[in-house]
Amino acid sequence: MPSLRRTPSRRKREDSDDDESDYTSSGSGASPAKRQKNNSNGSRNARESSIEPTMDVSGKHQPGAIVRVRLRNFVTYKDATFEPGPTLNMVIGPNGNGKSTLVCAICLGLGWGSQHLGRAKDVGDFVKHGAAEATIDIELKKDGRKYTTNPKITTIIKKEGNKMMFLLNGKQSNKKACQDIARSFSIQIDNLCQFLPQDRVVEFAALSPVELLKSTQRAIASEDMITWHDELIELGQNLRKVEQTRKSETEDLRNLENRQRMQEADVQRLRERESIKTNIQNLLAVRPVVEYATIKKQFEEIKAKHHEAEKELRELNVREGPTLRAVNEKERYRNAIKNVRDNRRTRVSPAEQVAKERREAIWMCDKKVMLFDGKEDDRRKKMQQSRTEIKRLEGILTNLKRQLEAGCPQFDLAAAQEQIRELQRNRNSIKTETEQVKASQGDINEQMRTKQAQIHRLETDLRNLDSQAGKQEQKLKQINFDTFKAWQWIQENQSQFSNPILGPPIIECSVKDSKYVNVLESLIQQGDMCVFTAQTTADQQKLHRLLKDELHLKKIGTRCVPPPERLRPPVDDSQLQHLGFEGWAKDYIQGPDGVIAMLCEATNLHRTGIVTQTQSDEQFKAAERSHASGWATLKATYRVMKRAEYGPGATSTTVRDVREARVWTDRAIDSSIKENMQTRINDLKQEITILREQFDDCNAKVSQMQTKYKVYQEREKEVEKGKNERLKEQSVFQGLETRIQRIEEQRHDAQQTLADLSDAQFTLSDERDQVFLDRAQAAVAYADAVLDLQQVTLELHETEIMLIEAESDVKTLTDENSSIKKMLQDKEKERNDLATAKRRARQQAEEAQSEVLRMRSEADDQLEAFINTYNADKTMEQYTEEIESERQRLDLIHDGNSGAILQFEKREKDIERLKTKLESLDTAVEEISTKLQETRNKWEPKLDALVKQISSSFAYNMGKINCNGHVEIDKNEDFDQWALQIFVRFREGEQLTRLDSHRQSGGERAVSTIFYLMSLQTLTRSPFRVVDEINQGMDPRNERLVHSRMVAIATGNDDWQPEDENMEEIIRQVDVERADLGMNTGSQYFLITPKLLHDLRYEEGMTVLCVTSGEHQAEETGGNIFKRSLVARQAMRVQAVAA
Repeated sequence: MPSLRRTPSRRKREDSDDDESDYTSSGSGASPAKRQKNNSNGSRNARESSIEPTMDVSGKHQPGAIVRVRLRNFVTYKDATFEPGPTLNMVIGPNGNGKSTLVCAICLGLGWGSQHLGRAKDVGDFVKHGAAEATIDIELKKDGRKYTTNPKITTIIKKEGNKMMFLLNGKQSNKKACQDIARSFSIQIDNLCQFLPQDRVVEFAALSPVELLKSTQRAIASEDMITWHDELIELGQNLRKVEQTRKSETEDLRNLENRQRMQEADVQRLRERESIKTNIQNLLAVRPVVEYATIKKQFEEIKAKHHEAEKELRELNVREGPTLRAVNEKERYRNAIKNVRDNRRTRVSPAEQVAKERREAIWMCDKKVMLFDGKEDDRRKKMQQSRTEIKRLEGILTNLKRQLEAGCPQFDLAAAQEQIRELQRNRNSIKTETEQVKASQGDINEQMRTKQAQIHRLETDLRNLDSQAGKQEQKLKQINFDTFKAWQWIQENQSQFSNPILGPPIIECSVKDSKYVNVLESLIQQGDMCVFTAQTTADQQKLHRLLKDELHLKKIGTRCVPPPERLRPPVDDSQLQHLGFEGWAKDYIQGPDGVIAMLCEATNLHRTGIVTQTQSDEQFKAAERSHASGWATLKATYRVMKRAEYGPGATSTTVRDVREARVWTDRAIDSSIKENMQTRINDLKQEITILREQFDDCNAKVSQMQTKYKVYQEREKEVEKGKNERLKEQSVFQGLETRIQRIEEQRHDAQQTLADLSDAQFTLSDERDQVFLDRAQAAVAYADAVLDLQQVTLELHETEIMLIEAESDVKTLTDENSSIKKMLQDKEKERNDLATAKRRARQQAEEAQSEVLRMRSEADDQLEAFINTYNADKTMEQYTEEIESERQRLDLIHDGNSGAILQFEKREKDIERLKTKLESLDTAVEEISTKLQETRNKWEPKLDALVKQISSSFAYNMGKINCNGHVEIDKNEDFDQWALQIFVRFREGEQLTRLDSHRQSGGERAVSTIFYLMSLQTLTRSPFRVVDEINQGMDPRNERLVHSRMVAIATGNDDWQPEDENMEEIIRQVDVERADLGMNTGSQYFLITPKLLHDLRYEEGMTVLCVTSGEHQAEETGGNIFKRSLVARQAMRVQAVAA
């Protein structure tokens, strides 16, 4: 057998608290071994061993096959390189070492998403723990017709933001471009027939037959066949839609024609009625024409009357003109005087305003004078303040100079400080002694409180011994003292939790009937009896932290109340009798619901039946087959366990004797316990008396020390005060010269200020004189303004007198000619009224004319013809009588459905439209049917041939393991419902049944799936295929047979032959198509498995990729360890056979 080169994975742990491992593994095949070294501190050097193949297969990779995969910081790998072979690649190694990680890398590295893996949704989760990014390098075998070098796709995954970057042959690219490269080699990561990762194996068996057909076509059929199938689906859908539409339209046409024949007579009568109605409508419509003619006639009459009134008014004006002109002259004189009066009146207001402004100017000058008076008073006050300040500063200077001449007082600072330190030492010594005594006093007080609390607890426990609760607490104390202490603490601190903490079952629960106490205690472990139950997860976490971390209690158990849906009994109560059960174990315990729920989840009390009478064999077997976890009698308990390794439905039952109860019993407490407790109480009381005497002695000592401490403290204050006073005197003397200098500067500033204020007197005097001058000028201007105002007012009064005289003259003349004027006014009124009537009539005529024009612009042809022939030269009464006559004719004809005619005419149009549409639908049906049949004739024979070959190969493979298999097409009228059915039979005497996720076992589905995928091997157009852990669940016999078939097919050593010449032709066509793609027969195959049997079949060209990890790897000795191991194993077998 040819040898293999194997490079084991290498592992190093970067730090002690990292749960993941770093792997570096290299695949076997034609390429030389690649050594990856981790350079971090503390790493162990990884070692490699390789077994080179006996023949070189490096040039046998198909275009698109994976030549090399390198992973850096990807999941568990630090830096690893895989070099798969061109045919079958066996990726083996223990679980959790990173085999499926290679599958994830292929998927993500070629541009597909994590949804095709069934694992983490966020790509950032694939980055190794502690790293910021991961890198996947995949090198594909080139197609010499398209590429000069192997395409290299690099995928970089950023943990932050879940981002992916792509490089194509080292240059920046994108996801679509990388996918296009992969698809150009017919790589279909999203097809389960080509790429079947571990977490999606179950999805393949769950594929519907329709989906299986589509996936199979994508994997092995040409692009034309896939296109034809899509076209058939679309054409079938279109044909069904068109035929359904044609059927519906034909029925609609028949209904419309029947209704048209039934309504024809009524329509004729209605049309005559509609003619009369139309005439009435036309008459009503021409009403504006009649109204316009009437209004126009009235306008002509008014126009003539207005012309006559104008003529009479002119004649009257000529006759009475001289008399009226005198009146008019006098009125014009009056109006002229009135205009002069108004003009002079307007001049008064500006003159008043000027006088007012000049008077205000005088007031402003007076205010400035008052302001200057205030400034002068302020200046004098400041001068007085400056003189006072100068005298004060000179007095201070005299005093300071006298102190400077007297000299600095003497003081011994060191002696004073030493005296203070001595007093402080004495005081601190007393304070230390006092604190020590108080500390002792605190210890004594704490001891008394502790002993008093012990007495209280002992007295409470002593009283509780006479109650059931007290007895149970005493039992808890004997069984688990830490739990007993925790329960006492919880009872005092329930307020710290959102919901009350429930105590242990030994405290909270009891048995309803004492005859079941032994049985129930046998079903519950002692540890479960001492568990606390929290009602929320947050309370449970807080309780656990407080008891463990703060109270430092060790043997403590905490749990949370489980959700109700997890505590449902496995069977209905109506079936209990069938199983021989009297009830469930939980029904015989009373206590808080939360505690009982906790016990059910921990010990399955809700799934354990109670049997009080002897079970029959049928009841015993039924109980074993049921979903109950077990049952118990008064003498024994029975536990049922499912044993899948022995076959479906296999079980084993464990029987144990019922033990005697110790917890939920009513046994009396030992009397010695009470005596010991009472003795302990008496001893504690004596100890408290002694401690109280010691506490009083400490009080007396503290009082004496505090008195002495106060004496030293007062003395220290006196010395400190004297020292500070002397230091202050020295500090004042040292600053005398500086202070004298500062006071002299202040005196100089005050003198300068006094001089400035004296100079300011002259400036203020000049400004005040100027203000007095301005006031005198303002007074002169004000006098002139008052004179102007008097003149304007006088002229106004003269004009008003003249206006009064003119008004009187006009009134006199007007009274004398009132009769003539009244005649003229009456005639003018008549003329004006006629003019108004004329304008109104003209407006009405224009409005009527506009209405006629609007009506004619909106009129249809029929109404326009009626208007042109209608005689509008008639009165409105004649017009009204004509309309009434037509309405009487209309009443003589019976009224019907007003919309019948419209419906009739619309129906006629609908009938014509439907006839036209049906003709086009007939044509469309014929065209679609023809095209569908042509496409089906091209697609169906090729599909039948492919499925026949798949079925033949599948049956052959199944036959190799003494089973049967068959693949067929389920043809349906709807092409989107065509399906691929897989039928299998694994036992003699059974019928072939369809493969699905319900009928066959997991192992049978795995065998069927791998054989089906192997049946596609000779037809596939994909350069590689991946199957991850498909052998899980197979028994050893099937696994060995499946492996042998897989090796034979993947390496081209299959002995299967087509059944007829047609199938051989199909295979030849596939080979030609694969050759056009640059592919040889067969394709690269990846099989990932965590377990292997011994002595499996091996063929030349296979590649084994071993993935392992650990601290101890084989030493590198320069040879191929794996090869030597195989040779040694073969030699041992030869010797065994010879022996």
